[in-house]
Amino acid sequence: MQKLTPVLAVLGISTLSIGISACSIDVRGEGAVTREEKRFVVSGQADLNLHTFDGSIQVKSWDKDEVLVEIERRGSDQKAAEALVVNMSQEGNRIVVDAPAPSDRRDGIHIGSWQSPSVSLIVTAPRKVSVDARTGDGSISADDLAGTVGLSSGDGSIRAHHIEGSLRARLMPLAASRPTRATAQSS
Repeated sequence: MQKLTPVLAVLGISTLSIGISACSIDVRGEGAVTREEKRFVVSGQADLNLHTFDGSIQVKSWDKDEVLVEIERRGSDQKAAEALVVNMSQEGNRIVVDAPAPSDRRDGIHIGSWQSPSVSLIVTAPRKVSVDARTGDGSISADDLAGTVGLSSGDGSIRAHHIEGSLRARLMPLAASRPTRATAQSS
């Protein structure tokens, strides 16, 4: 029995340490992020249709005849982030970027660490542009654009600065008790 006691003690400590190491809690909730970019050449005024189920959208201008779309996918892990679909197409000067909600999206209350999936877009386009930008849950900003600009958010702020032409901003709060905010500034 005396020879067995040290072996049992080692086994007990090993089992305890394995049990402790198997139980980890990630309180940071960072998840994984993947980034990519796509460029579209345009001749004349670009017509942008931008949509994401969850995530921010930023539209700004530059003096090039191309549209740069920077995509940031966020998921609970690398595989989940890479699985988020972003459909992109171009027909003439019309560019469509659509990030539909994942079919396996988990809504509701989550216990433990969990990163809600999202797709954010940063779009840089020629200043003369037509924009229809919609997000289900996220902020939208539009800066230094000339043309028809439509911005719609289901749950987030909308900011528009230095817009020449037509501006339509629509806030569709998911809950009436949540504050929503829209600001516009013209030069």
